[in-house]
Amino acid sequence: MPIDLGFITIKEAISNRDDVFEYCLKLGIDRETSFAISEFVRKGRSNKRRREVVRKGWDEYEKLLKEHGADDWFIDYCTKVDYLFSRSHGISYIRMMWQLAYFKLHYPIQFYSVYFMTCKDQRLKLKLVQGGSEFEEYFYHIINRMDKRTDYDMEVNYQEYRNVLVAKEMFLRGYTYKDLIDIR
Repeated sequence: MPIDLGFITIKEAISNRDDVFEYCLKLGIDRETSFAISEFVRKGRSNKRRREVVRKGWDEYEKLLKEHGADDWFIDYCTKVDYLFSRSHGISYIRMMWQLAYFKLHYPIQFYSVYFMTCKDQRLKLKLVQGGSEFEEYFYHIINRMDKRTDYDMEVNYQEYRNVLVAKEMFLRGYTYKDLIDIR
């Protein structure tokens, strides 16, 4: 990556759609075209792994960027993007993560209660009630399945995987399913 190699600093790195837009403006490209390029990159349409039909139009944008003196690392970066958030969307996700971390740290019983009350995985809930070796066996079963997953069932496996990790964390912090409260 350009940061690792010392080409750019964190401040210059492209982390969202707005960074692409601002970089294009800095090169002297007009606002309308800069926005079009940033949207093209944001949606992953410049990604070189995409079909040509999806990438149609990127060659003209790439030529324009080179004419305006865009760095090679920037153009290379644009061809690797699958999706970019807007800055405000990224900030809202970070804010939500901070809130979750706060409740997890300061109100753990309430956090785990709400988490497992909204969890749809009935098998996991049964294993949580059983606790001990029953849960441990289920935990390692899910972990092993994640190692052998395919792209097709990855989403389902990831949901189960995330749920058992939260449950394991709850047990490691000294809480059991019996400690949880019914918030309804």
